[in-house]
Amino acid sequence: MSREITLLVPQLTTRAVIGGSCCAVPAAEAVEQTLAEWPGVERVVVGQGRVDVVIDDASRLGAADLVWSLRMLGLEATAIETPCGKVLI
Repeated sequence: MSREITLLVPQLTTRAVIGGSCCAVPAAEAVEQTLAEWPGVERVVVGQGRVDVVIDDASRLGAADLVWSLRMLGLEATAIETPCGKVLI
């Protein structure tokens, strides 16, 4: 089984870029790559101001871990969890 965490990231727009190790990188690509590296993440879908992350139920990964990852990229996000296991920000 899986659970889904949805993050609202106001700074994440279609043309947003962030600083990479050598040059500017499209923010959507950086977010997808960064979150996909977490153990237990099955899928990351990045949209306009929103990121949907599907996580294996066995994983101890939580919304706070994902928010921390986005903050390390310079993007702000917050999360709340709904009773059905879906986290909305």
